[in-house]
Amino acid sequence: MSRSCARYLTHPRRKGLPNHSSLRVNPGYLIALRPEQLDSVRFGVLAVEGRNALAAGAPEVALDKLREALGLWRGEALADFRHYQFAQSETARLEELRIQAIEMRLEAELELGHAAELVGELEALAAQFPVRERLRGQLMLALYRAGRQADALEAYRAARRHLVEHLGLEPGEELRELEREILSGGAGLKGTHLAAVAATPVRPPGNLSSPLTSFVGRRSELAELKRLLELARLVTVTGMGGAGKTRLALQVAGEVAEHYEDGVWLAELGDIHDPALVPVAIASALDLQETPDRPVEETLVEALRLRSMLLILDNCEHVIEPCAALAEKLVSRCTNLTLLCTSRETLGVAGEVAWQLPPLITPDPTDPMPFERLEEWDSVQLFVRRARAAVPSWRLTEENARWVTEICAQAEGIPLAIELAAARVKVMTVEEVARRLDDKLGFLTAGARRAPSRHKTLRSAVDWSYNLLSEPERRLLARVSIFAGGFTLEAAEAVCSGYGIPNEGVVDVLTAVVNKSMVQVDEAREGTRFRVLETIAQYARERLAELGEEGRLLARHASFFRALAEEAEVELHREDQFLWWRRLQAEHDNLRKAFKWAAERGQAETALTITGSLWWFWGAFPAEGRRLVSQALALPGAHRAPARARALVAAASLAFLHGDYDDAAERSEAALAVGRKLGDERLIAAATIWLGSIARDRGSYGRALTLHEQGLALSRKSGDLWLTARSLYSLALLSNTRGAYANSMEPLQEALALFERLGDNEGAAEATGLLGQILSQQGEWDTAAKMFERSLKLAGELDDLESTGWCSAALGAVAIHNGDGDQAEAMFRTALNSFRTLDMKLGIAHSLEGMAMIACLRRNVEKAVLLFGFSERLRETMGIPLSHKDQLLHDAHVERLHRELEPDRFGELWTRGSFAASRRCLHLGAGRGVEDLPVGGRRKRSQALKHQLILT
Repeated sequence: MSRSCARYLTHPRRKGLPNHSSLRVNPGYLIALRPEQLDSVRFGVLAVEGRNALAAGAPEVALDKLREALGLWRGEALADFRHYQFAQSETARLEELRIQAIEMRLEAELELGHAAELVGELEALAAQFPVRERLRGQLMLALYRAGRQADALEAYRAARRHLVEHLGLEPGEELRELEREILSGGAGLKGTHLAAVAATPVRPPGNLSSPLTSFVGRRSELAELKRLLELARLVTVTGMGGAGKTRLALQVAGEVAEHYEDGVWLAELGDIHDPALVPVAIASALDLQETPDRPVEETLVEALRLRSMLLILDNCEHVIEPCAALAEKLVSRCTNLTLLCTSRETLGVAGEVAWQLPPLITPDPTDPMPFERLEEWDSVQLFVRRARAAVPSWRLTEENARWVTEICAQAEGIPLAIELAAARVKVMTVEEVARRLDDKLGFLTAGARRAPSRHKTLRSAVDWSYNLLSEPERRLLARVSIFAGGFTLEAAEAVCSGYGIPNEGVVDVLTAVVNKSMVQVDEAREGTRFRVLETIAQYARERLAELGEEGRLLARHASFFRALAEEAEVELHREDQFLWWRRLQAEHDNLRKAFKWAAERGQAETALTITGSLWWFWGAFPAEGRRLVSQALALPGAHRAPARARALVAAASLAFLHGDYDDAAERSEAALAVGRKLGDERLIAAATIWLGSIARDRGSYGRALTLHEQGLALSRKSGDLWLTARSLYSLALLSNTRGAYANSMEPLQEALALFERLGDNEGAAEATGLLGQILSQQGEWDTAAKMFERSLKLAGELDDLESTGWCSAALGAVAIHNGDGDQAEAMFRTALNSFRTLDMKLGIAHSLEGMAMIACLRRNVEKAVLLFGFSERLRETMGIPLSHKDQLLHDAHVERLHRELEPDRFGELWTRGSFAASRRCLHLGAGRGVEDLPVGGRRKRSQALKHQLILT
């Protein structure tokens, strides 16, 4: 404080002091004033009133308020204290408010038509504050309204030159839009073009600059981060490199700035590598001067102790220890300070709330949606925005939408990867970009010139994270890249331990890698799984090759999943079958990879075990399962491998499910021969049961009965309860198919009891469905419907599409019997959709026969003929006839249709239906071709309803 200022303030009777001010000496003078008596407070109140008047469309009132506010300024704020640390941030805040008030006053004058008088003042202000785009826009507007259009355009060019040359920035959208309107003489120039800016609240101080690019999406993440800032004073946003942590933090900071009286401040730590410089960098960002002989940390604490401020510490991961220590000190001693940190790992201090930023959600390329809706996905919207920034004429179209979706999926929702891919549209089409993304690390290298080095390429972003790992962490990351589609802790311990990482130490090292955002955690009902994004996995596989460990790890990987397959063979028929089914679904890619390794290296035993033990699982993917088991059986040495017998049974079952009865019979006979040679009663029983099922479906009921009775005896002798239950079920199904309903009940009830004893809910669901079928054939429709509904409920709980299809078809038959066409159609459409998803021709034929019955019920004769022609042709291609009773019912309906149509018309429609079946195109049934449908979902061997469907 200057001596003259001190004398002025300390003289007790100094003229000019406000009335009623009390002066006390202790040991000097203290002036007690009400807040409204301070010029700084009065200025703030008037500025807000002026802003509100301007926003309300009252420029005269706004101008009066703002002139009065600016009239309170008689020089630099706190000029006598400019060299004191405590006053520097307050001086900066007041100066920013003064400039904003000037801009609002100029806005009001422009509204009142004073454009020509303002040109000179605006030119001076634009020169004094060259980066304030609002002043530049006001100058352009004043020149244009003064009839100087060319000068207005030159003012824009001058503004752009300055921004590009000095900051590497393009003008903001408002300024660019103003230029376009000036060029076209747009009507928008007649009103207040920048009225939206005038309504912007006066912001508190801070050092945040305007973002270089628009913020896209992330609405739920924004809301969540705001919520966390309300709950905690230390929040850390974690995530992998390029996930958009900094951009999200800055966006949130901008939206919540008004809640912090002393503003929002950003300390960028990305280029700080000396831990001792962390507090120095933060002090510099806050414009704080260091005090000699005093630790910088104490200077920070003293300066921030009473401040209501949001401080962002950006990129803490490489200086995590000093950041953690300083953050803990600041939060504990500065009670109004909130810290928002971005890092690839948590700080790990008391009171910290850590939140991981996920990648952007991407659309599924295999499930196309209308391209007009694609921009509902944040990842697509980001690509579109950045592609248009690179090539303004580029547009998302129906033709390129597929490739944009593919790019976003390949980029795995990583914003940096999407932006780098979008930059490539300058020189290639989106299809060409998509086709090159198999090598993301090598291809995505076109980062912004002024971007941090770690964000210029995708590889540099991963490099940055990898270099922060310890040696054991690097080694484990490289090793877990051996997995496909994720892994469990158990798998990591079995496959990746040893050679520097003890088995018991895997969990600690893996936890560290997860904390550093290099491995993701997924929690599901079947347990915790870990996964590595393919971008990081590609990088980690390169490191694994350098370590020379790939061959050893692949062998251990195959060994682990072979053992898993053997364990699952038993567990799939017990009470935890659903969890095991989900586990196998999660490990599908790993099972494929283990099989591929075994097949390529001639490891027949491993390949045969993976396919043979899991024939129940591969039934959900019959085409793939048949291919794999055939490949395994053809391997050198496979004929001598102990696991060959199981693989033959698997091959028989998969061929049976595909309706290839010749192949199924051949495989079953081969399995039977092996079983007899080995004296394996269980294997002989399984092969015999399949031969019986094949004979049943081919209509050879006598042979089927003999085989099923033999299979049951062998099953009982082997002591295998599950195989015994399946034998009993097959025997009951045969009796039902033959129309011997009374003979079905005893074996069926025993099978149901065994399934329930074993905890095999799937078997229980099938048995319950068959029970409903028998009851319906005996005319007990209401009781049958309850059985079907129970079976359908169990099928839904098990995610069993095939059982869902058959149960729905059975309920459709009940509805037809009750004359409820609408209910029947709903159920048969559900059945048809299930069978279409599985590409299951027999189920499709059954469903279309049901829909033909509905057409008859509704007197839609021509549609009924088409559907009967279609379904009959499907049955002919499979060699599966209708049961005797169903055939009688079918013939009765067809004969009636014959009578209601001219012979030529009937023949024409029947031929069209048959031709459509040959083309496998379900025009009437569903409107899609079966060939175009993926084989997926959970397909199980539900045979309770599929051989005799009574429709009326």
